[in-house]
Amino acid sequence: MSRLITRAAALNLLHQLTRSWAANDWTAREAFLSADVALRSDHKGNHEGRDSVIAQFEDSIHQDRRLFLDTTNHYVTADGKGRAIVSAYGYGELSQPPSRSPTTAFGNVMRLRLAWCGEDWKITEILLSVVWVEGDTQALTDWKLPPGQQGWRPGDAPPTLVSELDSPWAVMPDNQVQASEVEKIADTYSRYAWGIDQNDIALFKTTYTNDASGLFPPLGPLSGLHEIVGSLKAFRRLWPWMQHHGEPLKITLADDGQQAEMWVGRRIPGRWVNEQDERLYGAHYRLELVKDDGLWKFRWSEYVPGWFDDTALPFTP
Repeated sequence: MSRLITRAAALNLLHQLTRSWAANDWTAREAFLSADVALRSDHKGNHEGRDSVIAQFEDSIHQDRRLFLDTTNHYVTADGKGRAIVSAYGYGELSQPPSRSPTTAFGNVMRLRLAWCGEDWKITEILLSVVWVEGDTQALTDWKLPPGQQGWRPGDAPPTLVSELDSPWAVMPDNQVQASEVEKIADTYSRYAWGIDQNDIALFKTTYTNDASGLFPPLGPLSGLHEIVGSLKAFRRLWPWMQHHGEPLKITLADDGQQAEMWVGRRIPGRWVNEQDERLYGAHYRLELVKDDGLWKFRWSEYVPGWFDDTALPFTP
């Protein structure tokens, strides 16, 4: 296999990890975890070695409970030298069978280091930050819970994830993954959400052009990079635990290859799926993008609240 990982292969390693965690089935662990894999987490601390790391996921949440896990906001980067990173937002629900109604919900940020291990790609480090928890926290007795809605305070442990040092864009900025323009456009939303949610304003501002404008309820119309970044930075401080889970639903690339339109569905924790277990969205973005010095950025951003699913999209497919 190539030492330059594909986007699909990197995402497959992420999904093998989350499927094993949800099912509490680690029989395939040697296929995707290196022997010396490390875990850095704020809810379970730091651990090294495959067995030790797996033991942190085999905790009390699986006792007579069903764990549902899903991921959004994926991003893959690689250096072309046998190293790569895949990141995602995670959403989890715990329920008591036979009921499927969640009693506990949580959100996390995952950043996995990957390496070519001689014969295949494997996960060598799991950086996992639990951002928020809601519901019956007694189900999480083995976890150190996040600070809460007030955010970090003096006396709390130092954050496990520091975006300016740990984000994929900071650690491996020269991305060698062979991605299509459509995939690069979709990545812009992941960069936007990561930047604002992790309070990495330097990263966040790279997602807008200098002359960007848009509709930003409840803030209203905003125009220009200074006004957009300043207003959203101030607004974000009220919700330090927020996660902008999103699913790119439609991307249209202009004939000149320098402009595009993207529709993104906003996933909302607590109402993740409908009664048919199909994806549910609580709002959508309509975004106009331009390619600026090789980087896709938003020129227009429009956020529209309103529930829908994949059978009633707010645009013509």
